[in-house]
Amino acid sequence: MKFSNAREIIYINSDDFFASVVRLRDPALKSRPVVVGHLSSRGVVLAASYEARAEGIHPGLTIPQARRLSPSAAFVQVDWALFRRASDALFSLVRRYSPLVEPVSLDEGFMDYTGCARLFGEVKDTAWRVQKKLAAAPRLTVSLGLGPNKLVSQVASKVAKRGGIVTVSAGEEREFLAPFPLSWLPGIRPSHRETLSSLGIKTIGALSQVPPPLAECVLGSFGKTLVERAGGMDNRRVRSDGDGEIVEKGITFRNDMVELSRIDAELYMLSEALGRELRRRGQGARKLRLRLSYTDGYEATHGARLGEVCHSDRRLYEEAVILLKRAYTRRVKVRALHLAAARPVPLTEQMDLFQCENGKLARLYRACDMVREKYPGEKILCFGKTFAPDEDEAAANAVLR
Repeated sequence: MKFSNAREIIYINSDDFFASVVRLRDPALKSRPVVVGHLSSRGVVLAASYEARAEGIHPGLTIPQARRLSPSAAFVQVDWALFRRASDALFSLVRRYSPLVEPVSLDEGFMDYTGCARLFGEVKDTAWRVQKKLAAAPRLTVSLGLGPNKLVSQVASKVAKRGGIVTVSAGEEREFLAPFPLSWLPGIRPSHRETLSSLGIKTIGALSQVPPPLAECVLGSFGKTLVERAGGMDNRRVRSDGDGEIVEKGITFRNDMVELSRIDAELYMLSEALGRELRRRGQGARKLRLRLSYTDGYEATHGARLGEVCHSDRRLYEEAVILLKRAYTRRVKVRALHLAAARPVPLTEQMDLFQCENGKLARLYRACDMVREKYPGEKILCFGKTFAPDEDEAAANAVLR
């Protein structure tokens, strides 16, 4: 595929990622439907293999409901450490072919291959090579979408399911997208689809024909952007910091939120998860980025450089709150929240783990991390919003005494 002056974007879409990873750990599961989730009476399904989905099981279903639908399925407890290792192996291989790699989840992400053909050959040949190498080790099947922008490549990867490669050349974007249902358009919300469907607009091609002013009247300020995307226009760049590494935690709310106190509570949990991941990697953050996704599709992103390298839940949260106040400026419901540490620094190269923060607090973090690792899925009270900032050291002393 030749893109002339256009960008060359590859979207990596892992097939059946979670089920594949647990099957690699336990080959006996290969012939059975696999359900991954929190295995309690109130737990929910995180992922279901193709075989389990064929029996009506899908993410978000409660575990008891899933067991009734498929009594013969193998139910596997979520193992985030295992999934992270598989994800790290996946993107480590992808980064061999481009410094611009943007993971969007554990099992999916973008690679900007623009300008890399001189080193590794044509983009389609490299896509085939990446696919074969991932199939060999870590033995993951991926579907690849190749296109001149992020949106088109992402949709192309869906067409490529399972284990294929679909290419879309510059100039073919509108024609390629036209026949697909609105649900395939990245960024479109169910409320948008319902409104458009009531007007007889049910495909991406039909949406691309809507005059932008009319789309704004019907869908709000995001309407114009949706029409442009339906026509295959997308100028978003593949975001990568430094060598491409980024540590990110995010949540998509089950119900869109508007109350700042509830969003703030979720932000604290994200800060705690991000701090825990940084400590697991032996890294600290020097730059923090928060991305707020509104229900109408608008995204607000703000970042800040930290005064010193940090892996403390409390400090990450304090900085994240400042970013949240800058990002949350509209009285519109919020759909998702992401917090990322850009260009994390190995602590071994910068400072000793127990000198970068108060020593006792660092020991407390490590103790809590060990408990969480031993009892995954359980809620462990550490500290943070439970105690006032000036009480933190006293809290650490009490726990560690």
